[in-house]
Amino acid sequence: MTKIVYNNCFGGFGLSKAAINRYWELKGQPEPEGWWESELRRDDPLLVQVVEELGAEASDWAGELSIRELETGTKYRIDEYDGLETVMTIDEYKWEIA
Repeated sequence: MTKIVYNNCFGGFGLSKAAINRYWELKGQPEPEGWWESELRRDDPLLVQVVEELGAEASDWAGELSIRELETGTKYRIDEYDGLETVMTIDEYKWEIA
């Protein structure tokens, strides 16, 4: 199984300062200048660990980070509307045939 981090409320994906600090602590290096949390892969095991460890404290003021588990190898994408994200798999879309 692979765990995916996503924002489960309107507002937007964002990490709290505690989560950012913990992420770079686990990474074993200082936080680089000019770094953006949007650059993180949502299936990054360290990101998942931070969200599991900190729970609600991992989210910034506008977010509510959650985790969805998918079978390893499942194609997915994160759909977003007004900051609310949904992890969608290829099987969850309704496809039309031309």
